[in-house]
Amino acid sequence: MINLLVIGVGGHDPGPIERVAKKVGRGTNDCYVMRCGSPEHLPQLVARAASVLGKIDLLDIYDHGAVGRMRLGPQILFSSDDNMGSILVGADIARALLPHLTETAHVRLLGCNTAGDRDLTVEPLISDSAGRCLLLKLALELGAHRVADGTIILVNELAFHPGGFSKDLTALWSSSASLDHDPVKQDCRGPHIQKFYEPYTANLPRLAPPPPIVSLARRARRALFDLIVV
Repeated sequence: MINLLVIGVGGHDPGPIERVAKKVGRGTNDCYVMRCGSPEHLPQLVARAASVLGKIDLLDIYDHGAVGRMRLGPQILFSSDDNMGSILVGADIARALLPHLTETAHVRLLGCNTAGDRDLTVEPLISDSAGRCLLLKLALELGAHRVADGTIILVNELAFHPGGFSKDLTALWSSSASLDHDPVKQDCRGPHIQKFYEPYTANLPRLAPPPPIVSLARRARRALFDLIVV
């Protein structure tokens, strides 16, 4: 599984973002880290990574976020209101990513509460929440069997380690789960999301630490990737 973590740069309140960047460093042989300062540069950056690593299975994006909104640098990357009939802000960026993602890729928006309700204290995700609409619209743009994920928590450096995003899956909400007519309540999210992710769990680097002996192919891939991000 190829996990690319893109961390924003140059936006407002850079302190939390830079603390995460310092903590993850250049990543590991399972998680590759790049910095990006604007949405329009994201497809090109992901294309560069895919040219070395192959198509991306797990694209993580970290910068500031809010309900229904994900930033990258000083600009909005993706944004939605609470109306499924409106257009996704950043739809063109999502479509530009498609050639570089696998057919079953996950795109995870790791800003604070991107998939949440209007208030973190509200228990269920209501049907018209902007966070829910954001995931559904992004998944529609991504097409195939790709999934958009967002957070239902506040995210800071404690949610990361050198292998990438380290929070339990209950910190995430998926576009597939958002299709439910009766949204899962807070106390049921854990088993519900865990079941959805079962095919991926064994391979996620944040849940399964890499073995101490790294294959020659993985070493070579890491070396090539390091060359393109210098």
